[in-house]
Amino acid sequence: MICVVGSNGQLALALKKEAPKFNLEIEFIPKEEVDILDFNTVNNFFTKKSPKVVINCSAFTDVDGAETNRIDAQLLNVLAAKNLAKSSKQNHFLLIHISTDYVFNGKRKSIYTDSDEPDPLNWYGYTKMMGEKSINHHAENSIIIRTSWLYSEFKKNFFVSIFQSQLPELRVVNDQFGSPTYAGDLAIAILSICENANKIEYFSQANITVHYSGNTTLSWYEFARLIKKTQKVQLNNYVETSITPINTNALDQKALRPKFTPLQTSDFFLKLGIKPSNVEEGINSAIEAYEVSR
Repeated sequence: MICVVGSNGQLALALKKEAPKFNLEIEFIPKEEVDILDFNTVNNFFTKKSPKVVINCSAFTDVDGAETNRIDAQLLNVLAAKNLAKSSKQNHFLLIHISTDYVFNGKRKSIYTDSDEPDPLNWYGYTKMMGEKSINHHAENSIIIRTSWLYSEFKKNFFVSIFQSQLPELRVVNDQFGSPTYAGDLAIAILSICENANKIEYFSQANITVHYSGNTTLSWYEFARLIKKTQKVQLNNYVETSITPINTNALDQKALRPKFTPLQTSDFFLKLGIKPSNVEEGINSAIEAYEVSR
């Protein structure tokens, strides 16, 4: 059995969508069913469930909100990760944990690999880094997957905000660069890991950290333009929108943002025969799925 914790976010919803393509028994655990901030509750829950794999999709992801709600961010991004890691060791399951490109400071101009050392700029990135460290300390079999600029047709994210906008003009940051990652692609990558979890050659280390992200480096401005361009081609109800590039310092944001955090997808995934689609394919998939769900 595979358990998914944090079952209401966009990645969990993408996992639900892609799961029927795999021959896997998956249970999505709502937050009301288990308090992941209490170790005894977590451990007792998974002792009874006896999962083979637990996928942790729970996280405090509001980057600016983390600056003013530091305790909440730390509880969900560090303590919950620690509890799951400790339980994974006691109950002998593989823990798959999702992390972020924001563990890096973005002060260089080359793509980050999974061997680069974290050095976050903001509290959100710091708590995600500490969550990684806690897992590496307490777990005996874990895979931390760092991803970048996750988007999908689900929930509130950059793609949905731009796609839904009916404004005649948008102002979008043009000095932050990342590698947009379609949540459906990441979901397939995670489910492929679960499907191959018995193949020991893929998991030669007890705890590993890998990267999975889109293969295109873009600024938020370039990403927004591409979303609107694709939307114009695909849909008849497109509203013409002017997109103006701006600098980060033009925004009143509580948290510092790293300027350059594209991630290089790890060879680990190539061994599983997995590689992300390009950003145009991801946007097309998100638009098609969004329209179908309306």
